[in-house]
Amino acid sequence: MRETPHRMMRWLRGVALEGRHVLKAYGYLPVTFTKRALLGRDPYWRQYFWSRWGVPPPALEREVAGRRTLWIDARSGGEVTQCFTFCRLLRARFPDHLILFSTNSHDALQAARRLPGVDHVFDSPWDLVSVSRRLLGRLRPRALIFIENAPHVSLIREARRAGVRTILCSAFMSRRWEEHPQMARALLRGSQRDLDAIGAKEEVDAEGFRRLGVEASRIRVTGNLKYDIEEIRLMPARRQEVRQEFGFTSGDVVFVAGSLNEGEIRPIIRAYQLAARALGDLVLVLVPRYRQGAATAAAALDAEGMPFVLRSREGPLPRGTRVLVVDTFGELGRLYGVAQAAFLGATLVPLNRLGYGQNVIEPIIQETPTFFGRFCYHWADLTARLRGAWDGLDVRTPEELAEGLVYLHSHPEVVEEIRKVCRQIADENAGAAARTVAFIAELLGA
Repeated sequence: MRETPHRMMRWLRGVALEGRHVLKAYGYLPVTFTKRALLGRDPYWRQYFWSRWGVPPPALEREVAGRRTLWIDARSGGEVTQCFTFCRLLRARFPDHLILFSTNSHDALQAARRLPGVDHVFDSPWDLVSVSRRLLGRLRPRALIFIENAPHVSLIREARRAGVRTILCSAFMSRRWEEHPQMARALLRGSQRDLDAIGAKEEVDAEGFRRLGVEASRIRVTGNLKYDIEEIRLMPARRQEVRQEFGFTSGDVVFVAGSLNEGEIRPIIRAYQLAARALGDLVLVLVPRYRQGAATAAAALDAEGMPFVLRSREGPLPRGTRVLVVDTFGELGRLYGVAQAAFLGATLVPLNRLGYGQNVIEPIIQETPTFFGRFCYHWADLTARLRGAWDGLDVRTPEELAEGLVYLHSHPEVVEEIRKVCRQIADENAGAAARTVAFIAELLGA
């Protein structure tokens, strides 16, 4: 008896979310059509409008005719980045297919254009029934492959109705992810159960999907694609070249604070000021999570009277300047590779109530000693292993971070122990891209 009101509330909430989603899309339509399609001069934004409404670029539509295609959708920059090795192997496995790639922002789209083996890149469509039908009808993909998350309700269901296989790869559903706001609509509509197959990152993710009602036969643990980003892993010979590109000298001690929330910028600056008293050659690289965070970083540095350069304007770090603010996209992985130490953003000040923290795998595969705060729940297993190498990586205050930076500089044996653990973690998780491609090929009978 108690289930009926509960189900009714879920249904009503689902209807409300769906209505809000549809109203948002159609409510913006007159403004975006006028601003981007009718009066806009920027070719990107004009095509962005049409792609969002299910009309692909004309060149893509012509080339798709009569060809077999695979369509990959990855919503954010982090999801795009993990696709480098995956796309290269997918192209090798399906040489006669067109590989299409859609994503959800300008920066992510620029990154996707650098993916090996991808034939066409375009903006992800609105997740509406009519739009999904229109685009699926024009592209006619053999399979629709989602990366990491699939909050698409209409696109998944319309793809299945059209006979298109729907596959979620490097799939994440662990540690309360179902509570994240961006998943609310998909979970209330049960779209995860509509997927044909799921290649989960880990067993804990597979269990998360089973808990949501996905049939166990549709799930396989194939691994985390983030461990197979060969293109950003810097070998020793390449590290010096990248250091020169950024303007770092051979004597600079580079400290990279990556994917920072705006609330973390001032504490990191404070930690740098304290550590720099002992380490005169310490260089601070601030990488805000979002581009608008660069203005917050600039204001904080100006308030402290600290000279800095913006990566997008001045280019390499001039001699004598000790702070670089990175306001460009897609460079954090390489910066981790040339840093003597790093700090993981969204762990000192949480990004949201889930307190997941940013991606710790990128600095791990670069073997960079990485400090982190207590809000790192998603990466708890990995940070526990890093603490096992040296518990000083776990910091709570700017003072602790400064002390840790100074300590590592004078204890190379501790640095080597941390790097050893990083190598072990990377080696244990390698091969996800190959397993994922083999999983897709098996599903498609290739």
